[in-house]
Amino acid sequence: YIKENIPALPKHILGKLTRSFVPVPWVGSFDAYVAFGFRFVLYALVIGLCLFWYKALPPVYEEILYSAVIVSIVTTVIFYGCSRFSFCFEALLIPLVAVGVVNFRRKYLHQPD
Repeated sequence: YIKENIPALPKHILGKLTRSFVPVPWVGSFDAYVAFGFRFVLYALVIGLCLFWYKALPPVYEEILYSAVIVSIVTTVIFYGCSRFSFCFEALLIPLVAVGVVNFRRKYLHQPD
């Protein structure tokens, strides 16, 4: 299969990554949209607050986070492009949001922790 479809492999790999990491439900149901909403909000907060958590990230946590992201991407590409492979690193994103909110409050709202 791989030898016969080498030109199509980049599209297949991109499709797997999109299916796994872009939080859009394939089947429209209430449960799927709730899960989509939580993942979308988490990703948006991590990206939106990256200036506030990036410099406060301990090197050990950074290594763990990036390792989990790499493992998640590799397993998604090798096996099956499914969101269950991205859940392992999403839990590691929650502390980034917390640190980002705390640093945002310190810088702009001047509120104690």
